[in-house]
Amino acid sequence: MNLAARPWIVAVILGLLALSPAHAGMTPEEVKTFEGHKAQAEKGDPVAQFNLGYCYRTGSGVTKDQVQAVSWYRKAAEQGIARAQFNLGNSYINGEGVEKDQVQAVSWYRKAAEQGFAYAQYNLGRCYAYGIGVAKDQVQAAAWFRKAAEQGDAKAQYNLGVRYEDGEGLEKDQLQAVTWYRKAAEQGHAEAQYNLGWCYFAGRGVPKDDALAVSWYRMAADLGYAEAQTSLGYSYFSGRGVAKDQVQAVSWYRKAAEQGHAEAQYNMGNRYFRGEGVPKDPAQAASWWRKAAEQGHEEAQINMGLCYATGSGVAQDEIEAYAYWSLGTVEFARKKIADFEKQMTAERIATGKKRSKELQNEIDAKIAAKAAGK
Repeated sequence: MNLAARPWIVAVILGLLALSPAHAGMTPEEVKTFEGHKAQAEKGDPVAQFNLGYCYRTGSGVTKDQVQAVSWYRKAAEQGIARAQFNLGNSYINGEGVEKDQVQAVSWYRKAAEQGFAYAQYNLGRCYAYGIGVAKDQVQAAAWFRKAAEQGDAKAQYNLGVRYEDGEGLEKDQLQAVTWYRKAAEQGHAEAQYNLGWCYFAGRGVPKDDALAVSWYRMAADLGYAEAQTSLGYSYFSGRGVAKDQVQAVSWYRKAAEQGHAEAQYNMGNRYFRGEGVPKDPAQAASWWRKAAEQGHEEAQINMGLCYATGSGVAQDEIEAYAYWSLGTVEFARKKIADFEKQMTAERIATGKKRSKELQNEIDAKIAAKAAGK
């Protein structure tokens, strides 16, 4: 039977395939595309092999199967398809369809990067920057970031700017840092927008301009970048680059604080404690300071000591006050501890020191858990 002469039969067959368990929920068009890639891939076509790997990875026209995806990516990668080499590197770095192997990931990233594939150049730069599958080498990191940046990759442009600002892998050059931040920022890269705002705020590589700083902060803040939201909150609080507005300050601090930004949480505590932009509320102040203190924010820890010492927003507790102040290294905390010890028994001091160690362990565990979750 000549199926080409009977397209309605082909349509029926594809429709039945779409209803089969392997193709459930997929359109006949998706199944047809998958079958077409499969036929060409099995003949050795490298582009079809890459496309077939993509179908298996995404579940387009076939049930998701990461092992099959890796298998077909590998066939295309071995024939020199840069995107397949890059995707195979990603599979190794993430342990998708294959055991995690950072060395293999770097090997495949390098093959794609040497063909000029910008995403692979960026990833290879990151591997060198952080010692992933290869020895740390900031010079190599900067070199690969530059290759990707010159092709317009925003993440690479941002990272190249950071290296110029910090002098990692190349000489410090604030003008170059601003140049690369701007390129990335204009593509909507939130961290670059924030850094460019900071450059205008501090006058680093550009003349000081608080209004421009606020403008770039706002772009990053609108994208949800917590650091920029905190800085925008400060701009409204202090009236730098924008009219003072404590309600707006609180609004932006809150957005960052709810993302877990410690400095914003500390500032939220301050606003509630003083009644700036919100009604005074000692319990809310203590709640936000605690969140920041649990991330190791020293000023928040000192304030929690004050809360417990005076019973502001929490039940008064001499031992908790002693424990929080014991975490601090600044003169104020040391003075508070010295004053407290004059009125405490030796037994209470010992209890306070024990609680301080417990509190530090609790904080360290929370910080570690947060870092592991990122």
